[in-house]
Amino acid sequence: TTAVVMVLMIEYCDDNPSSVGVKAMVAVAEKLEDFQKIIDLSQTYKNFIAPALGLHPVKPGSHDTESRSVTLEDYQTAEVFLREHHNLLVAIGEVGLDFTPYNVKFPNDKEVQRKVFSKQIQLAQEFGLPLQGVEAGFYFSVPPSIIRSEQKQRLVQSIPLSNLLLETDAPALGPEKQVRNEAKNIEISCQEIARLKDISIEEVKKSTTANALKLFPRLINLCNISMYEDTS
Repeated sequence: TTAVVMVLMIEYCDDNPSSVGVKAMVAVAEKLEDFQKIIDLSQTYKNFIAPALGLHPVKPGSHDTESRSVTLEDYQTAEVFLREHHNLLVAIGEVGLDFTPYNVKFPNDKEVQRKVFSKQIQLAQEFGLPLQGVEAGFYFSVPPSIIRSEQKQRLVQSIPLSNLLLETDAPALGPEKQVRNEAKNIEISCQEIARLKDISIEEVKKSTTANALKLFPRLINLCNISMYEDTS
């Protein structure tokens, strides 16, 4: 089979994705606390795990704190780390805007999110890194939950294969509701795309790998994989 590139929160990956042909993983951060952990993992598993670091617009809560909107102070701390490690990154992310009322608690939260998003776009441009497809065109990643989502199935049917990526989003968005998602379930995403588009699984793997390497070109050198690598 060909190489498969996937995206997930790496802290939840304790299974064996290589068993289903995965040759590289982009580990995506949501919060500052993820940064060093992902860098450490990318150094431990060189040529397999590639880091993407950035600030999500919402900082998740913990057992004794509520989720909250990102702050400029969060960004200032993150920027120092990003500048120190940008040569190791394949992308800036996960970033964006989230104006869910539960998370936007103060009048200036929306404006702060916009500023933090804008600053991260500027960093991505400065470092020559992709950020949510800004530089390389828009892509849509498909999680294993597609098998239980008619909306996602319709979306995949309407989007060209050249704009699709494989994703797990573990531990969420698994094939079964309220069951912990795992990295190896990436194969389910691949199989469902093939079914919906009436093409072979191998064609999906080749195309989504090519798309991932186009979006994250640093993977080619960091993980030593080629566009149509045969791992059989």
